[in-house]
Amino acid sequence: MKKLILVLAIALMACPAWAVLTVDLVEVDSDTVAVHYSGADTANLPRAFALKLTIDGTGEFTAVTATKTGESTASAPGFGIFPARIQISTAGAVTDYGNPLAAADSVGTTDQVLPSKEIVLEFGSLYYGDANAPATEGTLCTIDFTKGSATAIAMEDELTYRGGLVFEDGTQGDVAFNYPIQTEETITPPTVNKTTAAPAVADKVNGGRSETFVASATSSLGHTLEYQFTWGDGVVGSWGAASQTHTYTYSATGNYTVTVQARCAADTAVVSAVSANYVVTREAVKSSNATIYAAWADFGRPNCWAFQRNCRGDADGAGSGLNANKVWVNATDLNVLAAGFGKNVAALKLASYNGIPAICADNDRLGSGLNANKVWVNATDLNKLALYYGKNVAGCPVCTDTTNIWFWTN
Repeated sequence: MKKLILVLAIALMACPAWAVLTVDLVEVDSDTVAVHYSGADTANLPRAFALKLTIDGTGEFTAVTATKTGESTASAPGFGIFPARIQISTAGAVTDYGNPLAAADSVGTTDQVLPSKEIVLEFGSLYYGDANAPATEGTLCTIDFTKGSATAIAMEDELTYRGGLVFEDGTQGDVAFNYPIQTEETITPPTVNKTTAAPAVADKVNGGRSETFVASATSSLGHTLEYQFTWGDGVVGSWGAASQTHTYTYSATGNYTVTVQARCAADTAVVSAVSANYVVTREAVKSSNATIYAAWADFGRPNCWAFQRNCRGDADGAGSGLNANKVWVNATDLNVLAAGFGKNVAALKLASYNGIPAICADNDRLGSGLNANKVWVNATDLNKLALYYGKNVAGCPVCTDTTNIWFWTN
């Protein structure tokens, strides 16, 4: 039980000396407090408490639970007599001790039906012999409340109708302090972005490299946060830092939906809502071959490099004819090759035929020359195209390159 810095020492005049009693509220959990007293003098114990509590804002008290009921005994000491609620038969026997909440029809009380913004509590002790007296400290009751916009609970002795805090010798004490309610912590739904270094792009992932994502959320109390990513390929990450990496499993097809949640590192029960979906698409060309991947990325990641028959010279991913007689490498592919033939990198990036990028005619992924002067579409590609030109399906089988290609794009 965490004791908050809420304690007010109550100094009062007693005969023949000063007596000091501390009455405070102790946090049980985020929406429950205990009314606690301590520091009583064994020679002048408290006999009764009458306490008025109010909660500010839109908060409300919802329940009051007594620590004990009935007479104080050596085995169960405490304040279990509740004057406003106790019921005594005509024979003088107690039939119901009730509870600490003052009755709705008792003098001076208002709105004593819970939930309420104000409550009056009454406790008394009844015992025979010093051995059965209440302890010098103890808990009177626990109180549940809803916070809403509340920031404090005020407690004072109820003197107008009930005498407040009364000691064995008849003297009275004062109780008055504010209990600050800890603001309910909230965490904003996280944002998430992909931050893998170039040549990666924001909405693409590749099974051959560690993809990095970063999330961001805010605690209303400024607390440190932890994050958990759901990667979209069936893997849920562990709670950890805002920036995390993941290597994708490529058994699934299509897009991956990444989401993330945040939680308070100190109080892990406080969790944010799930982030908006961050959708990433897997890349067809593997990043494990750095040279081919870098060239593919430099040319804008053309889908044609993963066409099923691109390695045979099919630049457009389409064929003429039907079924087994379809011709995949034809005049269109030859024209695409002609548009890019012999051009260096800068010129090849601009070259196309009928909207088809000329780089699609590079069927061997090899170029002659170096760097910016490399010629990607050259005689080797022309010879490969010629080998399969005009042939039907049987004569132009699909490519078998699983070293550089994750999946086919047509």
